[in-house]
Amino acid sequence: MKHTVTRALIAAALIPAAVFLLSCEQNITKKADFNTAVQNLTFKAIVKKGTKADIVITDDSSWSTYCDGGEDTYITGRFLFKGAFLNGRKVRLSPFELAQHEVTQELYEAVMGHNPSSFKTGGPRPVEMVSWYDAVVFCNKLSLKMGLEPYYTIQDKPIDWEDIQYDEIPTEDSPAELRKAWDKVICNTSGRGFRLPTEAEWEFAARGGNVTDAAWKYAFAGTQCAQLNPAQFYENTKNDDANLNEYGLYRGNSGNVIHAVGCKRPNRIGLYDMSGNVQEWCFDWAAAINISAAIEENPCGGTRPSVDEPSRITRGGSFYEKAYDCAVSRVNWYYPYRRANYIGIRLARSLPES
Repeated sequence: MKHTVTRALIAAALIPAAVFLLSCEQNITKKADFNTAVQNLTFKAIVKKGTKADIVITDDSSWSTYCDGGEDTYITGRFLFKGAFLNGRKVRLSPFELAQHEVTQELYEAVMGHNPSSFKTGGPRPVEMVSWYDAVVFCNKLSLKMGLEPYYTIQDKPIDWEDIQYDEIPTEDSPAELRKAWDKVICNTSGRGFRLPTEAEWEFAARGGNVTDAAWKYAFAGTQCAQLNPAQFYENTKNDDANLNEYGLYRGNSGNVIHAVGCKRPNRIGLYDMSGNVQEWCFDWAAAINISAAIEENPCGGTRPSVDEPSRITRGGSFYEKAYDCAVSRVNWYYPYRRANYIGIRLARSLPES
């Protein structure tokens, strides 16, 4: 059955609106209604229409004040704690906006027809137990419901995005050939449909969207002023950090459960839960970052890595992780079929370049 949405509702959902108030103490469970759920979907323009953002890093101070860096041995050249903006790298981002909140279970259920989450009570919590493939389907189905052209297609694999069923989405148990076919995602870069942020977009927004602002070098997606000592950052055996307590839900304050979106303070540009609550899928493949003299326009992880089981990037940390795992420069990656109760979705949309 097709759903119709009024022009007024579309406008209300897509234009940045006043922050809707949420409470960590809510204990609401009710059937998801699309018209209600989508009204709480608000966005912030990170790189404004008609502009570009150039991010050029000339030293390591964007992370070295709170963390030692460190290269993971799984992917040579991919740094776990240095993030996307490395010394000498030049990145240019086109106009885009990012949702103020992680996708809620109410919205996900209203679009997909089911709620896969493990934590289902307690206000508008973020959806979890969603794979990267699930996120792509959700983005396209939501775009269609909102009268927008879907952002994603799959090469040589026509899919009826409106009517695709949950059991048609690849899982860990699906044949490797099917998963590999779904990895051939093509982006409609001129479209305005909903999508996942790239890793560079996510980190640029989490850091506050301004390389010259002091918040760019903060450990977490907030406005704390305290400098963090790298040694103390790692040796924090109590899993408690006074800075993060104000802005994120993590092992030190979550009670080991997910909370309603927007419980903590936002970062300097009005985004909530960029550090903690649930990790968030990014579009990028997990691959080495190769620094050159050239400016990288909208990097998104390149083509599918040649390994048998490549991974996609997640960012932001989650409710069960230590403080340092919620740092804005912390990188994680998982197989795109991975469904876990600490991984969710935050939506992005491209904006006109002129």
